[in-house]
Amino acid sequence: MVDAGPPGKFREYVGEIKAGGFDPKSIRKIVITHYHPDHLGNASGYFKLGIEQILIHAEDSDVLTGARPVPRGKGTVGAALSFVFDRYLFRFEPVADVKTLREDESVDSAGRWKVLRTAGHTPGSCSLYNEAEKVLICGDALNTRMNRLTGPSPLFTADTRRAWESVRKLAALEIETLACGHGHPIPSGADRRLRDLVGEI
Repeated sequence: MVDAGPPGKFREYVGEIKAGGFDPKSIRKIVITHYHPDHLGNASGYFKLGIEQILIHAEDSDVLTGARPVPRGKGTVGAALSFVFDRYLFRFEPVADVKTLREDESVDSAGRWKVLRTAGHTPGSCSLYNEAEKVLICGDALNTRMNRLTGPSPLFTADTRRAWESVRKLAALEIETLACGHGHPIPSGADRRLRDLVGEI
């Protein structure tokens, strides 16, 4: 499973997993794409459910374990939103036992899903790529808004230059289907749209 969703949604997400015909206890690994609470918020719930491994890049892992707070957003607006999220909306329970991700690591037994380092949105942001199926799950390295492919949110991106370098890195891949952290997935022709986005930079 990729990402654990925002805090307070655990029962809802478990219900959706069951509605899809899956047993939540059969999940063996959860890959957390980056340290923002809307992506790791329910990790502790799955950990208590018996998930064997919760994986996140080393540079983001100390937020998930509670060793440091979630970094604030940029500027007055970003900092204010972060305060509201951290204090009221997205308070999460840390997970003590996490595993760290490595570039090009395979996260499934068949070796289909590979870890790609897509740093910038956060220092340890990662994506998962299935080369055979040409499918990319990119966390918040990219987003879709109103059917338009965009880069990561500037308010909550730690290093904008590195984030766009990561976007260029992804644009070199063959990608048919793209699943972003926010917005609707792109079911076909994602690499063409991604190259168009890079051309606009």
